[in-house]
Amino acid sequence: MSCSSRTFDCIGEALGVTLALMKHSETFPEASQFLLEAAPYTRFSIPIGSEAFYYLARRDGTKFDGHCLECNSATTFSLKGLDLKGEELRSISDYAGFVSANLTCAREDKHKIHFWFLIDNGAIEKVGQWPSLADISNDEISQYRRDMDRVDGQEFHKAVGLAAHGVGVGSFVYLRRVFERLIYKRYEESKAHEDWNDTDFKRSKMVEKIKILKDYLPSFLVENAAIYGILSLGVHELSEEECLSFFDVMKQSIIVIIDEDKRKREELEHRTALQQALSRFKPPAMPLFSD
Repeated sequence: MSCSSRTFDCIGEALGVTLALMKHSETFPEASQFLLEAAPYTRFSIPIGSEAFYYLARRDGTKFDGHCLECNSATTFSLKGLDLKGEELRSISDYAGFVSANLTCAREDKHKIHFWFLIDNGAIEKVGQWPSLADISNDEISQYRRDMDRVDGQEFHKAVGLAAHGVGVGSFVYLRRVFERLIYKRYEESKAHEDWNDTDFKRSKMVEKIKILKDYLPSFLVENAAIYGILSLGVHELSEEECLSFFDVMKQSIIVIIDEDKRKREELEHRTALQQALSRFKPPAMPLFSD
């Protein structure tokens, strides 16, 4: 399945955000992000009057887009919220206890995602989820793993699983390895058609490698070469929380690259097959005419 143009736009916009915005905040995020992206046991403060928390707590029927593991497809979920009473909401800084919520798939109301939370001292954390975030995330990327070789598929799976369990730096390590192998594979496949030197290529920085290979790489990757810089920054400098806060953008960027790379390779194979067929064409012998 190809990524929509809107997906490209959204990821491009996110990649254009300054790294300062990657700083992790413990302030309660949008309800959909908290439910569908936040790693378990990440603690978020609840600001007084938080609209996002109010939606989670009281707004039954709120719609969220997400991935249904049982449908193995993107879907729209309907929220059954925490159902906290008005006085509990007003004194949330003093509330202590366990609460639950669930999301119901629009396609099949038996398909649900269940959540359990602990609220204490004006903060909330996800202490349980079924199906797990890791199971949902890896099911969501399964279609893209089919287009990857075995090692890339395994390491992409590990990256998603680590992020789902709150390991941000490690997830960036595996995403960067997938990114690097794509670059080197395209170089090995293409160098026979170009006057390239292996030593010079290996010594080049990644941004320069991408420029050299620009005609053989997905345009999204070429236009957003900063992806590699962000992944490297995550490996060497960013905290676990900073990596986790930007992991979904990195994951979706890799998915777009994989999807576009597949289409680019299919187009190249098709063009090569046509060129070979045309080269084999031999015009028929001209008939001889007599007076």
